Amino acid sequence: MENVGDYQVKQHSEKLVEVCLSQRDEDVETAILAQFQLLAQQKEFIVPQIQFSDYHWDTSRKLKRIQRL
Repeated sequence: MENVGDYQVKQHSEKLVEVCLSQRDEDVETAILAQFQLLAQQKEFIVPQIQFSDYHWDTSRKLKRIQRL
């Protein structure tokens, strides 16, 4: 996907995923939701609740794109 910028995905549980974006935009969020729907259809799983938030990171630490909390 284009125009996403920096991001991080946090899996809080099987039912909740948080997508943190450095450049939040309604079109980008809609496209991400569509990609989750497509993946869920292809892999046959139920789409979890997806929350969007602003992405803030500590530049002195190594970036982890995906975290399971």
